[in-house]
Amino acid sequence: MNVGGPEILKTFAKEASMKGVVKREISIETVRKVIRALYRLGTVDFWTVTSTSGEYIIDVFKVLLTLLENGIVKRKSTDMLTLTDKGIQLAQEVLKLKYKEIFTCKLCHGKTIVIEGIFSEIYEKFSNIASNRPQIRYEFDQAPIHPRDAVNRTVFMYEKGDLEGKNIILLGDDDLVSLAIALTKLPEKVTILDVDEDLLSFIKKVSEKEKLNIEVIKHDLRRPLPKNLTNTFDVFFTDPPDTLWGLILFISRGVESLRKDIRGVGYFCMTHADCPLDRWKKVFEAVLEMGMVSTDIIHDFNTYVDLDVSTEDYVTEGINKFFPPPKEPWYKSSLIRIEKAGELKPYIEGEMKGEELYDYLLL
Repeated sequence: MNVGGPEILKTFAKEASMKGVVKREISIETVRKVIRALYRLGTVDFWTVTSTSGEYIIDVFKVLLTLLENGIVKRKSTDMLTLTDKGIQLAQEVLKLKYKEIFTCKLCHGKTIVIEGIFSEIYEKFSNIASNRPQIRYEFDQAPIHPRDAVNRTVFMYEKGDLEGKNIILLGDDDLVSLAIALTKLPEKVTILDVDEDLLSFIKKVSEKEKLNIEVIKHDLRRPLPKNLTNTFDVFFTDPPDTLWGLILFISRGVESLRKDIRGVGYFCMTHADCPLDRWKKVFEAVLEMGMVSTDIIHDFNTYVDLDVSTEDYVTEGINKFFPPPKEPWYKSSLIRIEKAGELKPYIEGEMKGEELYDYLLL
């Protein structure tokens, strides 16, 4: 069986670039990573291929259509995919793939921390609280993470020295991380800004019941922070929309909140499924311009549940016509820590107007 040499990958990448509706130039590396994900996982659905490959979902879709047409991949059922014999041969002879074992730490699952000791108690309490959370509001782009990951975030912040005695602000909090952080009783104060009144009311009630020091403020982050919240906090945390301007806006408001007399810290989250690398580049360029630098990037730290996959970019590309919705949580993001390394200067200082905040196709 002749599968061709390395040039076949260029051919697949070129063919993939012509697929679908959204115009995208597909790289050879994307083709390689999609095949590698299938080789290691065996039989798997589209959503897991996307998550495992670490590639932009629209690019993965285009590559899979191409591989299906060329007999490299086949459907095992409506939603399950696997490499054909030809595909396995290509993986081994052209991509030089050998091993299928997964070597990510089985204890921490690559997060670098584990929930133990006092944090096990906090996780149990937080899980009970989170089970009664308000209904998810998709119009606010809400997609909560698994409760365990909310506590994982808290443990990570503790390990970095970003909890004890700190004044912390959360810019949006459908993940309820403010509660997980405050349950440790370590920060000086926790403040949350969000536009969802039901969410704020829930957090306030829990805070009063548990005697937590949480301040809740209704605020649309498209507007600048209230003056009394600028240059006030030691640490900010945000999990913004994975759009170019969603990411830059939320991080910018975080930078706006930090004290200028200390080496302040920020946390944000970003995916690969919704963020191609050119968007990662633009976001990190903006971070540097704001006087911050990345100290940590933990891949696949957060797993999201109840994610709406009928969002505009997926519908525009037509993914839902070829593959059914996911049956298990698949959408993951990296946890990114940034720290002051120069003069702080918010990227966006005035009001943000327009619809770019939720434009997932704007690069």
